[in-house]
Amino acid sequence: KPLVPEAVRTLLCRMLSPRPGDRPPLARLEEEWRRLATLPALAKVRLGTLELEEEIGRGAMGRVFRAWEPELGRRVAVKMLSGVRCADLESVKRFRREVESVAALQHPNVVKIYRAGEQHRVPYFVMELVPGKTLDHYCDVAPLPQKLAWFRHLLSAVACLHEKGMVHRDLKPGNVMVDETTDRAVLIDLGLARSLYQEQSLTQSGTVLGTPYFMPPEAFSPGYEAAPRWDVYSLGMILYRLVAGRYPFPEKKLDEVLKDIREGNLLPLPEVGTEGSTQGTSQGIPPWVRSACHQALSRDPAQRYPDAGAWLAEWEKAEAGKSASGRAGRKRSRRLLAASQAASP
Repeated sequence: KPLVPEAVRTLLCRMLSPRPGDRPPLARLEEEWRRLATLPALAKVRLGTLELEEEIGRGAMGRVFRAWEPELGRRVAVKMLSGVRCADLESVKRFRREVESVAALQHPNVVKIYRAGEQHRVPYFVMELVPGKTLDHYCDVAPLPQKLAWFRHLLSAVACLHEKGMVHRDLKPGNVMVDETTDRAVLIDLGLARSLYQEQSLTQSGTVLGTPYFMPPEAFSPGYEAAPRWDVYSLGMILYRLVAGRYPFPEKKLDEVLKDIREGNLLPLPEVGTEGSTQGTSQGIPPWVRSACHQALSRDPAQRYPDAGAWLAEWEKAEAGKSASGRAGRKRSRRLLAASQAASP
C-alpha cells in the first residue's frame, strides 16, 4: 500500500478545510508539495537499511509496517507517525517522548523497541515483530486457564509501566498480541494514543470506537487526569470480557453503554465462564478471580486496586494459595490411599 496517497489526501483535506485557520499558508504549501514529491512508493521506501514490506496495522497516531532488516536477517515492525500528525508539533513531541520512555522498559510481556529515527520529516520507531493474533481473537475460543495465564502476563506488563510512572490509558484486547511461538501475551501499543479521548469524538470511525468500553467512569468527567486506577479499570474490563465471553452490559447502542459505564450499571460476573465457544463447554470461574474483577471495576476509583502492581501481588498470593491447596489435597489423597492399602488383607 503506497505511502504517498495518504499524505496527499491529508494535505488536500487541510487545503479544503471549511475553517480558514486549518488551511496551510501559501508559503508552507509549496514546501509541503515539494516534500510529498520526494516520497517514493512504499515498495521502494527504505528507512536506513530497513526495507518496508507491507502495512499490518493502523491507528489514530500512525501506521505499522512489517519490514526486513538485512543486517540481522530478521523481520521487524515499524511504526510511523501519520501524515496529519507530522504537522502537529505536540503529536511529534508526544510520539518521541513515549518512545523514549518505553524504550527503557525491559519486560518479556512488553514489546521491545529497538530504535527510533526520522525520514522525510516523518518520525518512526523500529520494534519487535510479534507473530500471532491479538487477544480479542481468543476471547471466545481459548480455555479459561489459558485466558487467565495471558491476563497475568498483561497484568505484569502494566505493573512494570506503573512502576516506571507511566499510565497506558488505552488498554484493550486489541492492543495485546499473543505470540504464537512462545504463547506469551505481549503489550504492543504502549500509550502512543493516550490523548485519544480528549482529541477525537468517541463516535468517530477507527480504533476509537473500541476504546470507550474500557474507559472508567471518571474518564468522561471534564478535566480528569488519567492515573493508574484508570488502567486498573481497563484491566478489569479485559478480564471480564475474557472469562465471561461478553461485556458486563447487555447489547446496546454506544450512548447507552457509555451511560451504563458512567453510572456503574454493570452486570456481575457469572460463576461460570466460557471455555472455547467452539467446543460448547464452560468452566467455573474461581471465586478469587470474580472478586478481583469486581474490585477492579468499582465505580469509585478509591475502591479499586491502587495500581497494577498491587493487583499483581494479590493475584500471585491467590495463585499460590490455590497451588498450596491443591498440593495439600493430593497429599491427603495419597495418605488415604496408603491407609486403605495397609488395611487391606
